[in-house]
Amino acid sequence: MFIEKVFKVAGFPDFHAMVCGDETQPLLIALHGWLDNAASFSALAPLLKKHYVVALDLYGHGHSPHLKEAAAYTFVNQLPALSALFTSITDKSFSILGHSMGAGIATVYAGCFPDQVHALFLLDMVGPLSSPVSAFVARLQEATASVVNNVALEHTLYPNTEAMVERRAKLNQLTFDQVRPMVERAIMPAGNGFQWRCDTKLLLPSMMYMTEEQVHALLSKIASPVHVMLGQSGYAVNSDFLMRRMHYLRQSTLTWFPGGHHFHMECPQKVAEYIN
Repeated sequence: MFIEKVFKVAGFPDFHAMVCGDETQPLLIALHGWLDNAASFSALAPLLKKHYVVALDLYGHGHSPHLKEAAAYTFVNQLPALSALFTSITDKSFSILGHSMGAGIATVYAGCFPDQVHALFLLDMVGPLSSPVSAFVARLQEATASVVNNVALEHTLYPNTEAMVERRAKLNQLTFDQVRPMVERAIMPAGNGFQWRCDTKLLLPSMMYMTEEQVHALLSKIASPVHVMLGQSGYAVNSDFLMRRMHYLRQSTLTWFPGGHHFHMECPQKVAEYIN
């Protein structure tokens, strides 16, 4: 059973979360993917009987607040708030379960603060997306222009919530039942219908990408065991760069699961059995 919780962190906006389990059990922080939210773990978290699960809504997602500047959503700029949050929750080491973007954030955090992380469980991604140095100027120009024109970005208005469930189910190749909890947390009434709750600035190109060499440097600093968990038809299939990244991890295992990019929502029992 999930409980809604708001974490107040001095000097930073609040984090909203869904928490599940016995607080005396080892802490597991769950970080969702881009444009998802804490409810993407709604089927999995109750099965993780050996952990106290804190599934966060990252800034701009779910019920957590939007940030004023688009650049604030980069992985690096979110580190201080996450560090303050995690240390306010516990003074012991903890594990992180990250999916997609959340796996990228988890990797960056564990590379910067290796002593704090007991174990990493990375779902369908290893580290953040990268970009070569040669593309840096062009990407920065594109991102700057997009931020300047942000006033034109608006969410689509939907006549009912079922239309939004259908859209996400089709987009993520999930059933309506699998995607519904995540969609219900991601929407809000607007006008004569409904719209997505997430910050439209999340749709803009990122102001900053790491180079692949910077990602490798972070991976090499991670001291904890890293459990790389990939979907058999997910984004990682035929992704040679992910396989190369694993060589920089000190302790890693690779396990494949049936399903696509959101396989933890498709086969939560199998994922839970592995983590447990």
